[in-house]
Amino acid sequence: QSNPVTARLLTSLAVILAKAASLQAAATTILENEPWDFLGVYFQALDELGHHFMPWHPPVLPGVDPGEAALFGGVMEMAYQFHDMMLGQLLHLAGPDTTLVLVSDHGFESGAQRPGTIANDHATMAGWHRRYGIITMAGPGLTSGERLYGSSVLDVTPTILHLFGLAVGEDMDGKVLVGALQNPAPLT
Repeated sequence: QSNPVTARLLTSLAVILAKAASLQAAATTILENEPWDFLGVYFQALDELGHHFMPWHPPVLPGVDPGEAALFGGVMEMAYQFHDMMLGQLLHLAGPDTTLVLVSDHGFESGAQRPGTIANDHATMAGWHRRYGIITMAGPGLTSGERLYGSSVLDVTPTILHLFGLAVGEDMDGKVLVGALQNPAPLT
């Protein structure tokens, strides 16, 4: 007889991975079959999976059931490997002359700092988010190995507009991440 909590978690895992795979299928179809000069893909699976499965990620914290940790402890590592595989395929299809901008608006607590054993309760969800996310960029005309301090998700659109040779909107709060550019054109 199956445990209803386990059944619910396995169903959530299947649904979240199916959504991510569907997004990947749509993106690869576009890259393979349509003319394109910009493709944006938003995967929310890592955040969703974190809220369902990060409590069981190693190291096992006090209060976490060891049997559940044995069952679900590898989900997050698998999820990151799955996303790395999907990104690799997108990069392969896009080709070496494509500029990649990879953004995460926040991180997710995964170590001993986790704020408890339940990550999908609306009252405590935000506590599982790390304050800072990441942005990484690669492609022609971009610097290599440069760290971009003080960047924000608000800087993504102005930077992409600049890469396309377009003016940044005066009403935009973000800035062009000129530190990522080898020879930045004048800002407009």
